[in-house]
Amino acid sequence: MRNHSMDPWLDDETLTKARPFAVGFKKKSGEPLVYGSFLLAACMLAVFLITGSPEWGLIAIPMLGLAYWYYPMIAGWPQLGANDDGLFVERIGFIHWACVEKVSLYETSVRTLVLHRAQIILNRNLEEAIAKREAVAWWRYPMMRNWSLKKLENQRVMIDVQLHTLSGDPHEICRALNAFLRR
Repeated sequence: MRNHSMDPWLDDETLTKARPFAVGFKKKSGEPLVYGSFLLAACMLAVFLITGSPEWGLIAIPMLGLAYWYYPMIAGWPQLGANDDGLFVERIGFIHWACVEKVSLYETSVRTLVLHRAQIILNRNLEEAIAKREAVAWWRYPMMRNWSLKKLENQRVMIDVQLHTLSGDPHEICRALNAFLRR
């Protein structure tokens, strides 16, 4: 996504126009987790094969599990997006725009690190809001996901999506989502 906020030649209509987009994880932030865990597991398995000591083989199992858990961070799968079909959330699918009540940016900070989340409030339960469910392979369900669900009153749901782990600017992502919502 392009950052238009500093361009003085663009008018407000250009900034608020709904444009399709999709963003995935920042690949470089996931590489040390996945490849590092895999490399440690390979080293431990090598020591197990050389020494025959089962402890090294057992220690390799959680390392392989970590590499598997964090694999979506390097896979390149879109995590969040929007187009005329609806709001896309990975492993959920497209959500009808009419079912989205509000999209807001929530910021917290831990020392000097600023964390951004998009809080997407639906005006009905998730099953009714889905326009097109994403087909997900069974082996992807145990992997890390970038969002969580929170049930609100009156059958409403909030989808809390972490934006600081995604490749786009959090402010631009929320601005783009709200442009679709205002149409």
